Amino acid sequence: MKAKLCMVCAGNICRSPMAEAITKDALRQREVDWEISSRGTGAWHQGSDADPRTLKVLAQNGLELIGHRARRFSDDDFNYFDVILVMDNDNHLDLSSRVTDGDIQKKIHLYLAFADPSRESPEVPDPYFGDIAAFKEVFNLLSSTVDAVIDRVLRDIQEAN
Repeated sequence: MKAKLCMVCAGNICRSPMAEAITKDALRQREVDWEISSRGTGAWHQGSDADPRTLKVLAQNGLELIGHRARRFSDDDFNYFDVILVMDNDNHLDLSSRVTDGDIQKKIHLYLAFADPSRESPEVPDPYFGDIAAFKEVFNLLSSTVDAVIDRVLRDIQEAN
């Protein structure tokens, strides 16, 4: 099964596009062909490129985010994606409050809690109002958990079959 994952943050210019690029690279290294995308819960930056600090940190780590334009999470996305990974509680609440279908609710997870359910702090901090160090911190956090996210999806796929 080719999984379809969506990473979600508030504006789709910082955390979620960074998670998208990191996940795509990790999957490429594993030679796994999944569809990875990102969205925002708000429309403030719709059509914009990723934050320059996001792009800088990705480039410093040998990653690119080609063709990214910020997009808002649509109602159609709930049915399209298999797994929806949100960066914080506010985004989780935003998406969860938009659906009543239990099967769709089961698709929505906090990114870090999905990677490690025992994690004390399940939120990826928003670096938008911080300096480049905040973006590096988010990169390190997402990079250190991406393998656990992929492993969890692989496990879930195996259990479903």
